[in-house]
Amino acid sequence: MRTIKNANRRNERTLLALENRERKIENALDILYNDMKLAVDMADRMKIETQIDKLHKNMDKIRRQKRTVLRRMRQMADKIALPDRDRLVRKTRIEHRVGLEENTHIRREIEHNQKLLLKETQSLAHKYAKMAAEIASEKLVKTIDHKKEGDILKAKEKFRKVAKKAYNKYYKKIVERIEEVTSEGVNNVDIKMVCRSAIDGLIRKLEHQYLTFVRSRNEAKKEAKKVLKKPLRKSMKTLSKKFKSTITKKTEKQTKKEASKVTDKIVSKK
Repeated sequence: MRTIKNANRRNERTLLALENRERKIENALDILYNDMKLAVDMADRMKIETQIDKLHKNMDKIRRQKRTVLRRMRQMADKIALPDRDRLVRKTRIEHRVGLEENTHIRREIEHNQKLLLKETQSLAHKYAKMAAEIASEKLVKTIDHKKEGDILKAKEKFRKVAKKAYNKYYKKIVERIEEVTSEGVNNVDIKMVCRSAIDGLIRKLEHQYLTFVRSRNEAKKEAKKVLKKPLRKSMKTLSKKFKSTITKKTEKQTKKEASKVTDKIVSKK
């Protein structure tokens, strides 16, 4: 444990030295970029550009060295048990240097926020992509020629392809729009509102098409069923009455025939 602590101290000293050098190079680069804006002569501009290139190369070299030192520190920290490891990581500020400095509470909040956002995105994308698939399949109904047998046989496959294509297209579009709006983060309370406002125009367009193509067709079917229901019931009743009367007449005739045959047989035996 003592050897690991001593090695970490040495690594930390080298890291601090590298960070100081990196900071100086960044300051020098800022000055050179400002000089570049003001430089008019071509020779001066070329000179500044060569200096900037040299500093960038030095910066890359320093960052590579930093990465190797940080890897070494992480490997040493992994050799220790959890309580001592956490203490060592906090002391040497490894997470801060790598860019992972956050406590468990903040991490939990971020994860919860991302879960809520994902859930809302998936539900909206599925709902309106499904609507788009229904619209696409209803539009296809008009194009299919029902008189040709080939079209009737291929209709099922056509519907499946068109619906799948529309679903995937709108699902991707909705997810991309929501991701674009929420890329910089959003509060848990405002997630639903922000997600819906991101796809507001798309929702209106789909809902309008759904009303014209799908719902109007379904309503027409319902009305047609209502109109046809009463006369159908009446006709079915009359048909059933006629059917019953014909059956009873036939059965009566058949029974009379059978009875006469039986009586004739009995008489002949006597």
